[in-house]
Amino acid sequence: MSDVVPAQSFRINVDSDGSRWDEARHWLYSQPLDEVLDGHSFRPEILAESRALELLDRDGAVLESYPVYVQHVAVDPGPDYEQWEAVFQDPPDFASFRFVSGQRIVHEQSVSPNAPEVSFLGLEQDQVFASDAQFGFELLIDDGDGDDLELLILVSTDGGQYVYDRAGFFDSRPAGYEMLLSRLGPFTAEDYGSPLTVMSGDRTHKIPRIVAEGSEAVQLLAVVSDGARIGAVQSQVFVLRPFEAPAPTLQIRLMADGQVIGAGGPFDIGVRVTEEEYQHGDLRRRHIYLPQPVGGRALRWSSDIDGDITDHITPKRTSGGFKEIDVSPGVLRTVDEDDPSLDSGRLDASALTPGPHTLVAIFTADSGLQASDSIVVTILDSVSQGENPRVPQVRGFNRADATEILRRAGYEVIVIDSPYQAEAGTVIGQEPHSRAELAPGEAVTITVSTGPG
Repeated sequence: MSDVVPAQSFRINVDSDGSRWDEARHWLYSQPLDEVLDGHSFRPEILAESRALELLDRDGAVLESYPVYVQHVAVDPGPDYEQWEAVFQDPPDFASFRFVSGQRIVHEQSVSPNAPEVSFLGLEQDQVFASDAQFGFELLIDDGDGDDLELLILVSTDGGQYVYDRAGFFDSRPAGYEMLLSRLGPFTAEDYGSPLTVMSGDRTHKIPRIVAEGSEAVQLLAVVSDGARIGAVQSQVFVLRPFEAPAPTLQIRLMADGQVIGAGGPFDIGVRVTEEEYQHGDLRRRHIYLPQPVGGRALRWSSDIDGDITDHITPKRTSGGFKEIDVSPGVLRTVDEDDPSLDSGRLDASALTPGPHTLVAIFTADSGLQASDSIVVTILDSVSQGENPRVPQVRGFNRADATEILRRAGYEVIVIDSPYQAEAGTVIGQEPHSRAELAPGEAVTITVSTGPG
């Protein structure tokens, strides 16, 4: 395992007079030794030739000796101190260790007799997972000494180097570095012997998160530390299918199917587009609120009578409204539909031919995939004497949009909340029903779901 197990180190802090003033700390790195030593913290000029870390066997004989890097730490007010650190990889089995300066022992400490152990359960050779769905496996950890353990999980794709992102966030890496996991622990003796379930998609710094562009050969490396020594095991090689973005979806907002529009205008109209994509290694679901094309995205409006009417819809602001949200595979955070900043446009109804129109909105994503929605509206020359306008269809809209549509049509709105299987905030009924004649100023009652139960 020496070719894949990451580097580790022991650190101590030493006063200016050479006395140690705290316990030694064990550090488990996420990179192999050569990469750690190439880092800025281990410059050759801070290598202390007279100091060393020695690993000892049970008889006190030196098994291995490693150089010590010393950094001066200024403290205001003082006193200043030095931080000593020795970095090593794949050490021999040792019973104790000590820091020495010349012939003087600065710190000596014994370690537990048993190295920790870890094993994978529930991952089979060539098992296939979808990268846009949660999947899981189990880890079995143990330690014969009852030590608290820290666990680090790294990943290799397509036979590449094992990598780890300490913060749990993706940064730009070459191909084969797209799948990241984070550190877990500490685990205590009561955790030993019971399988630990690990699920992809979780986002905290203590829970693994797996997001990948897809690979035919994915392998995990679990490294467990008892604060002095480590145990490590590789998983079986499995397959992660690449994410295939679904087609976007589109819903026309702020104007209802069957709505009757009086002469003149303008009237509010817009769309909500939902699309998914991988962005810097994260699966993102984006809600876009816009009346017109924004950025590289294309939105066209048409009427079955007047053809392309995109130019007759002008935005209230200069850009569309965006709500981007992280998606742990299979888990979506909700979006506040009542946000007043969501964009809409103004439809100049006076530019359209009077009569019933089928309005169609077609959205084209950056990927070339399209989504569309349509509604039927009637444009009047004027409301004839004695003729009342018809109630717009608002069933299926969210509460805020439905209320806005009805008020713009000239009606008072009465809201009744009721438990229902539909998502909370969705209009599940209206009275009078859509397209019924109703004089302006009268009330329309809408029933809004409060969610199941």
